[in-house]
Amino acid sequence: MISMILLELLSVTALLFSTLLIFLEFAPLEAMALLFAWVVAVCLFYYYSRNWAKVFRLSILLLLAPLFFYHDSIALIFFLIAAPLLLLYLERFLFKGNLADYVGNFKRMSIIYPVAFYLRWVLPDIGEAIDRAAPFIFVYFLASIMLIRSARHVEAGMDIRVLQRTNVRYLAFTAAIFLLTTVEKVRQFVVSLAKQFVLLLFLPMQLLLRLIAWLTQIIDRLQIIIPFKTRPLPEFFNVEDIGEPPPLETVEEMVALPDMDILKKVLCGLLIGATIFILYKLLVRGGRQIHQGLDYVEEREYLKRGGQRRKRRFRFGDRLPSQPGEQVRYYYRKFLEKLVGQQVGLTKTDTSLEIQKKAETVFPHGPQQIRDIYIASRYGEKEVDNTVVTQMEQLYKQL
Repeated sequence: MISMILLELLSVTALLFSTLLIFLEFAPLEAMALLFAWVVAVCLFYYYSRNWAKVFRLSILLLLAPLFFYHDSIALIFFLIAAPLLLLYLERFLFKGNLADYVGNFKRMSIIYPVAFYLRWVLPDIGEAIDRAAPFIFVYFLASIMLIRSARHVEAGMDIRVLQRTNVRYLAFTAAIFLLTTVEKVRQFVVSLAKQFVLLLFLPMQLLLRLIAWLTQIIDRLQIIIPFKTRPLPEFFNVEDIGEPPPLETVEEMVALPDMDILKKVLCGLLIGATIFILYKLLVRGGRQIHQGLDYVEEREYLKRGGQRRKRRFRFGDRLPSQPGEQVRYYYRKFLEKLVGQQVGLTKTDTSLEIQKKAETVFPHGPQQIRDIYIASRYGEKEVDNTVVTQMEQLYKQL
């Protein structure tokens, strides 16, 4: 699955680049972004071509190609550290882990950044080091989270096509933010688009102000004091003598566009906000818990504990949905409520199998069939029909 392989390569390469750039610097940030893309492309080509013929294994030497352009000792140290580590990872670990491995690696590797910044603090120019590493840190966190999410979907047996489309969207977003934070020309292009957008927004206002100023001049000319003696007919002035309307002021003079320093702060804020939003979208699972150890990843229902009043509101708000799959989950929640009413001790950490065993102590017949229908509805490949819903409803009512 190429999207997961690419995500894993992005995660590992971004981790190496960000960590090394905290201590080492041998090229501008734009050049480092280009080198990052080059390293990921070489690693991806090597991973797929190494099985075609033995000669393709020499393609890993392309990782050292940037040394033709950067000859100093810092660049040599950078690539002599990065290239062997990447080769080791490609040979032994790439696309060989599971969900537990990816989660464990993410937790362990996240400790590297506080330690690295603590060690770097004693050296000068800590701010520049953070600026160099920040785009790659962002790529590492986002790629790692998408990789964990993809592994969870694969192990749960969900639709791979939906996963691929989602990964493509997040990868495009990551690439856009990465280019925006590393390439100066991209930032200038975005600033130019922003200025043109502001000009377009303020163009009607400028035309209106121009029209008002022109009409004001006409009104001022009409306020000429005419003698009352002879009462001659008023001589209307020639509108052509008024002249051209006042020139249109440029929008740049009226609208204070932000300078580059403010723009960098805005981009940084957008980057942080986008990261928080993506973390929320990928990690938050309101009202669901994740259990590992079965042949699927179980996102199970549970009843929220609370006072009697809150529990009553939950029951009134839990109405029968319209979709058959949601109706199965509805009757499973009603099944859990009935167990609570029978004083069966349920916790948020209970799996559906554990709930079944507890339910069989008060209802010998029915809990196993209810669980089987629920699991098939949540994690099966076939869609649920009304027949299954009717069977689920009868089993619930017969308890």
